[in-house]
Amino acid sequence: MGSCMSTEAAAGGKGGKQSKDGGTGRLSSQYAQMYKEAFGRTSQAKLEDFDFFFPDMGPLTTESYRKRLDTSLGVQELRLPKSGVQIRYAWVTQRGYYPDALQKANQDALIVKKDVAGDPDTCFFGVFDGHGTAGTQCAAFARDKLFNNMMGDMDFLDDPETAMLHATEKTNEQLHKAVTDDTLSGTTAVTMLIRGRQVTVANVGDSRAVAAELHGTELVAVDLTSDQTPYRKDECERVKASGARVLTLEQLDGLRDQSIQEWGVEEEDDGDPPRLWAQTGNYPGTAFTRSVGDSVAEEIGVIGTPEVNSLEIKEDTAFFVIASDGVWEFLTSQAVVDLVDKHQDPQSAAIAVCVEAYKSWLSSEARTDDITAIVIEVTLGKGLSAHPNGSAPGLSKSPSKASGLGSGSVHGGTGAEPSGNSLKRSLTKSKSIRKGLARGSMALLDDVTAAHAEASTTLSRAFLQPCEKTAEEDEYLRKILRDHTLFHLPDGKLADVLSYFRQREVTEGEVLIEKGQTGKFFFVVQSGTFALKIPAIKSQTPGEPDHPEQTLRRYAPHAGLESTFGSHALVSGAKPYGGAIVARSDGVVWCLEKRAYKAAVMGTSPTAAPTADDHPQMPTATDHSRMLAPDTVA
Repeated sequence: MGSCMSTEAAAGGKGGKQSKDGGTGRLSSQYAQMYKEAFGRTSQAKLEDFDFFFPDMGPLTTESYRKRLDTSLGVQELRLPKSGVQIRYAWVTQRGYYPDALQKANQDALIVKKDVAGDPDTCFFGVFDGHGTAGTQCAAFARDKLFNNMMGDMDFLDDPETAMLHATEKTNEQLHKAVTDDTLSGTTAVTMLIRGRQVTVANVGDSRAVAAELHGTELVAVDLTSDQTPYRKDECERVKASGARVLTLEQLDGLRDQSIQEWGVEEEDDGDPPRLWAQTGNYPGTAFTRSVGDSVAEEIGVIGTPEVNSLEIKEDTAFFVIASDGVWEFLTSQAVVDLVDKHQDPQSAAIAVCVEAYKSWLSSEARTDDITAIVIEVTLGKGLSAHPNGSAPGLSKSPSKASGLGSGSVHGGTGAEPSGNSLKRSLTKSKSIRKGLARGSMALLDDVTAAHAEASTTLSRAFLQPCEKTAEEDEYLRKILRDHTLFHLPDGKLADVLSYFRQREVTEGEVLIEKGQTGKFFFVVQSGTFALKIPAIKSQTPGEPDHPEQTLRRYAPHAGLESTFGSHALVSGAKPYGGAIVARSDGVVWCLEKRAYKAAVMGTSPTAAPTADDHPQMPTATDHSRMLAPDTVA
């Protein structure tokens, strides 16, 4: 948590160290010292003062929730003397909740810099959302390098847009050469440079920057960035031209026609988004088209070149919000602007955004992403108390929307937590499941209670124990799985996963995965032939013939045929198969139980009960995680 933060006081270093309990109940003395150096003062702000904000739903107690959250030491103020711009800002970063990895590190990082290049009229903000097994390191690397690369660019003083573009591209190149393994890991990067009234924004990935502008009497969200995914036609065509196959999981599995682009818009995502695959293998499976890192995906068109644009701070500019996808996954830009507008200072607003995002995650899933937000309030040539209720335009712009906090309050105050129900539902994304694979590789989080209940059966236990294999058997599995995205793992974790595969003999006609199910096992074919069959359908229209049984795909250890099936078992929330997978001959398959896979990747026991640390209350929402590897988020 502390290691995720970098400010001007940290002198470009790694920031403070994380406390032993995984967070801070009170802002640490180390942060206080950093802010004393940065701003010439200290504050005794306590997270306990914001307890009335914190959610009363979900698996975490207030104390446990607080331990996962870090925030700036109060509201920070900057005055840009030459331009007359006055800024108040605050940041919040919250470690995600994963039932099977309670101590999983926060993969978000952020940076704030003032007096950039010795200019009191220039400041810099950024959010980085890491993904993949090395996501935390990738986000920290980008945070530490990108700013310095921008400062060292020859165009920085005269052409900040070009400098920020060069800086992001250079950071991407440096990460490829760094010790950090970015083959299947990387990070988003959304950065904002404010120089007087001029604002420049650069973006790679699906973190987002939003401006709130006053249009008449309405405060309107204006997106300053555009998510870079295959849903965008221009991005989809660009990666295809670089050799990527763009397919959903159902298309990849042969359940739908691969020649038809079936997906619509991202807001209507049904949980099976379009992903990028190599021509010769089922990897890397990314659902983004730009990233810092991800060197394997770069071979099929994923680039580290940001989209850059500029705007001017005007009288109707109220504030900016820069946030990771943990915020935007379930909340629209307008919903976030409306929520910020309810509060009179940036810190309470940023905390409220994180709390609302946390609630939205748990309304659909049994886990949450890491969540990070920076709220930046701007005013032109007037005091911060010029607005009614002592607030600047945009933050609680009308008395009826005030949260009850006093102007500029750091310690909260009286009043109740704004209800999440007060947000217009039409402004909240109606996604029932995680769009998933949003960065790199897929995470699997089953409903904890159901998973451990299933583990009681004798049959399941047989597949939850490691099984010794000969060198030839191990080599066969490695060869078959070499190009499968679910098994792009570090050598140690891959060896652990392979240890759980067990052989099983099957007979002709045996059904391995039933129609309408995702199954419990992933299969590698050793011998025999298998097929995905759609049963015959009786016509409901008089005079029309019945639809005959169809074979959509065959599986066998032969050239030109897939030799694995059952990937949906390893993807929590995946759609069930539209047909049954049946043995067309006697044969032998290697079976991997889904909990064994998850446990091997997570480094836990597949039969171990969940620990009580951090979640004395069990999650109540059904998990629909759609990511492809267990330790990727954003």
